[in-house]
Amino acid sequence: MASTTTLDHLLNHHNDDDTFHVLSTTPPRNGFTFSLDHNGLKLLRPGKLIVAAFPDFYPVCYASSRSQAKQHDSSSSSPSSTSSIIVTIPSTDRDDSTSELTHPQFAGLEVDLILRFCAQQGLQPEIFAAPSFEGIWNYPTRFLADVCIGGITAAPSRDHVGLAWSEAYYTVTRTLIYHRRNPPKAGLPFPHAVDGIVRGVPGSTGFADAEARLCASGKRHLLQESTDDEGDIQALLRGDIQGVMRGSAIGRAIVRRYPTDLAMMEAWEILPELRPTPQGEVFCFPVRTESGLAGRLTEFVARERATGSFGRLLQKHGLA
Repeated sequence: MASTTTLDHLLNHHNDDDTFHVLSTTPPRNGFTFSLDHNGLKLLRPGKLIVAAFPDFYPVCYASSRSQAKQHDSSSSSPSSTSSIIVTIPSTDRDDSTSELTHPQFAGLEVDLILRFCAQQGLQPEIFAAPSFEGIWNYPTRFLADVCIGGITAAPSRDHVGLAWSEAYYTVTRTLIYHRRNPPKAGLPFPHAVDGIVRGVPGSTGFADAEARLCASGKRHLLQESTDDEGDIQALLRGDIQGVMRGSAIGRAIVRRYPTDLAMMEAWEILPELRPTPQGEVFCFPVRTESGLAGRLTEFVARERATGSFGRLLQKHGLA
């Protein structure tokens, strides 16, 4: 049976200076000791993988039951400031060869990957929703989580002592999703083609790219911060905004949901000065260096590719 608990029950300490959080039942950082799992991983809790998720990034990671998993007070930057976040612990006593493991509150490519990883490693996943994307990659070094998901790109500005990244598993380019009734100007690139409000996820590399381009064109006033995936899409369908900034693969997946209403601009690469890695924008999993998860997740993704499972997941979520 799946069990649930609020995040307030998991967190018992918060420093406003962003130094660390401590999960309940763990000792304070001074003298902090990890659990050495049977498979050699150093995790926050024995036999469990604690996962921080940004659940507003369809179809990479999103809330499958928004009334329970969604963080409604998005103005707070502290996960411990609300009791509306739900943590769900699903049963993992299923055949680890299946690609159909599901979670009652969260869904998406990275959720599927994490569930499969846990099944293969004999770990029980505990997933909770982070209230914002900004800074989620710091959760492992703040002892909030073992790993974070939600379309996170490795970048020099996100590197911290004690933080490690898995190898990249997906490459991203940028695009703008728009309503067919109010398309960008034909033949022009972004941002010259737009004259209406566009939304992007604050703290993301896509937002930084859009902001730099709009500032250079004297159009910074057109950029708004996203509310959440569904809020952005519904605003677009109503005609309240002209576009939604997303990665190109994400854009294609969203357009497939509304093929008669929505379309997307031709994809473009992030500005050279903003390229976070030599490969450009890539999705990785941030973890604590000492956990051993970076290498283990990299090996896992390599196996998933070799067996064809990763390709099937990409097709399942419209990302192929």
